Amino acid sequence: MKVLIADDDPVWRALLKQNVCKWGFEVITAEDGQQAWNILQEHGAPRVAILDWQMPELDGVEICRRIRCGLNRPFVYTIILTSRDTREDMVAGFESGADDYLVKPVDMAILRSRLSAAVRIVKAVPPPRQIPGYRLLGRLGAGAMATVYKAQQLSLDRVVAVKILPKKFSQNPEFVQRFYAEGRAAARLNHPNIVAALDVGLHGNAHYFIMEYVKGHTVHEHLVKEGPYAEGDALAIAIQVATALNHAHQAGLIHRDVKPKNILITDSGVAKLADMGLARAVSDREAAEAEAGKAFGTPYYIAP
Repeated sequence: MKVLIADDDPVWRALLKQNVCKWGFEVITAEDGQQAWNILQEHGAPRVAILDWQMPELDGVEICRRIRCGLNRPFVYTIILTSRDTREDMVAGFESGADDYLVKPVDMAILRSRLSAAVRIVKAVPPPRQIPGYRLLGRLGAGAMATVYKAQQLSLDRVVAVKILPKKFSQNPEFVQRFYAEGRAAARLNHPNIVAALDVGLHGNAHYFIMEYVKGHTVHEHLVKEGPYAEGDALAIAIQVATALNHAHQAGLIHRDVKPKNILITDSGVAKLADMGLARAVSDREAAEAEAGKAFGTPYYIAP
């Protein structure tokens, strides 16, 4: 796989190239940000980019912003590699759209492991595509299980979020079934503190799930950037989430994956519970028996 190394320091550029080549990657280098950006616009451009923050012409953070907004090219995994080591710098880097952040001088063993992880994610993220009736505006997030885009619903001229199942899971009946189950579960719910489900479907080989777009941030992002919430704010969020869970329970559903990354906070302070991917109907005895003895959820947040 091709890797772009962009750094205006010739010593660091040569050191990184030497090591990354040794690990079996094809390396392309750039000595300034504009040159790096031009390389990323070419056909067959690298799918992984190691970017210095401060470079002439264009800095690495701005390149990350542009990559995140671009939808006409394949997904590029970006690693900011910089001497800027404060928490504020790291948060700014991730908010720009960077997928990883490392501080110089970097341990080459760590960099190699991060590149290996980057390759796995790049292979899992589906290629850019369009869903009939929607215009994709930008990538909101990507992980091993799904990629989420911001999109415009053309018929109603409104902004929505589009979740697309990765290609490697599209041929797996279990994952496809779970993907559609998430949409059906969310569609049973209508509550101001739950992200609304709008549609699910298949276009070509792309399974997609259309949902309400929430302008704001996750509780996880707040904790990373600002630290713990004040007691009053934490209680307000907890009460809203509890209200959402009560509504789900009244509809016969158990969420099973409540965690900071699945709680969105709108710009007006409203908490919204997201991701019904692990939800199960209380009355589904067959599923309960099939899942007996298995753990579902995120380890640090699973209830005792």
